[in-house]
Amino acid sequence: MIMAYGLIVIGWNLGHGCPLHDESVNILMGREVLTGQSCPLCEKNTGSVLVCPVLSAIGDELGGMPGARSMGAVFGLGLTTVLYLIGRTLFSDKLGLLSAMIFLFTGTTLYLSKEATCDMVAAFFLGLSFLLILRSEKQQSVSVSGLYLFSGAVSLFVASVTRYTVAAFILPIVIYIFWKHTLPRAIFYFLLPISVFLFAYVYFAVLPSWDSVMEVVTNPYGEEFLNSTDLANRMFRWLGMPYLLSVFALFHEEKKGTAFLLIALSTPFVILHILSGDGRALDKDVIFSIVFLIPAMALGVDHMGSLFSSNISSSWVKPFFISAVLIIVWAFGIYELRWLEKQHPDLTPVISFLELKGFNGMTVAIDSEYRYTDYIYRYSLEKTHPASRFISLNRSSRKGKEQLLQEEKPDFVVYDERHGGKTFRGSLLHDIEKDFSLKREFDIPFSFGVQNVKIFGRRKNV
Repeated sequence: MIMAYGLIVIGWNLGHGCPLHDESVNILMGREVLTGQSCPLCEKNTGSVLVCPVLSAIGDELGGMPGARSMGAVFGLGLTTVLYLIGRTLFSDKLGLLSAMIFLFTGTTLYLSKEATCDMVAAFFLGLSFLLILRSEKQQSVSVSGLYLFSGAVSLFVASVTRYTVAAFILPIVIYIFWKHTLPRAIFYFLLPISVFLFAYVYFAVLPSWDSVMEVVTNPYGEEFLNSTDLANRMFRWLGMPYLLSVFALFHEEKKGTAFLLIALSTPFVILHILSGDGRALDKDVIFSIVFLIPAMALGVDHMGSLFSSNISSSWVKPFFISAVLIIVWAFGIYELRWLEKQHPDLTPVISFLELKGFNGMTVAIDSEYRYTDYIYRYSLEKTHPASRFISLNRSSRKGKEQLLQEEKPDFVVYDERHGGKTFRGSLLHDIEKDFSLKREFDIPFSFGVQNVKIFGRRKNV
């Protein structure tokens, strides 16, 4: 019943809106890897191109954008099963089911399960690694326990190279393993394998393109550097309720130690972003903390029911209270989902204009805060205008932008007014208006407000 709900709510309208820039980049990189083409962005990809991009490309080949996004749905439902098993392993069958329900009631979970991005894939392998580690503690046989640990190391490695943020969880998990297992077993079956895997990956995949990777990792867009107050507010938006419900688990007489452990294991993401001040992908990276918080939330909700019904003998009171809390979590999750779905402007009207008014072989220059927005247009228009070129203007200095416009002589310029002030200021915009005329203007609503997009077309007499 729980999985059926998840399948319906995640699978509903997978083709909504235009693709995100992350989705477009993943699909196109995956195609280039699978077909052996040159992959200009592969060396700048902060994650292995052999995992998420390849999966997204396969899904896209099978069913277009809905097919690519269905990969997220598969891993989202897979993680639901993993969290059920974690809850059952740590607590009971009932709390396993409650963990699965809460996970599918969380807005971030539903959103990432409906996108062709790497976050849910990495979260699945992170959760699977933790489950395997927990199972290793239950085994009497040293070899069987070691096999679970080794499998957990492999899974954690895959999670880390899929999304580099996950690497922040390696040290706490290693400490936990050294606490739960003997020193030789922890070293031989877990620490040594994951160290070898990571060393090999860094040596063969990261070091050859070190400068490019560091450029992406250490140079977030200016608006994504946040002060501590703004960072805390954004984290509270997504993690406030999970931590609040988890705190109630700390009052459980028998399982408070386990609840504290789960909360502690959820903190590397929080610490990483606070220390770096980096607000990039904050609303997506919270999924890695949520993986550990979900079982604690389930215990907290159950214990809340026990606390508030302790003086009432009627058997229906505790289930009623728990159901009320779950309804609140579900309603808040749907609200989160709707907000997240609209956090990026839907560029469908702009794409539709270029489909109709553009032509095959056209050159389109694009101004946007995102580095690879041109990939959205490249992916979306490849069937109608396959020979067209799309140029991003935000990877050059102002003088370089002027030179690029003169050399490339684009047929259209897509101007994002909300962020374009950083690119086209004053005289540069005036220069564009000399050679181009305004063809269409769109006001696109999204979660942060309204984004104004102007499309300029080259004057015929130029």
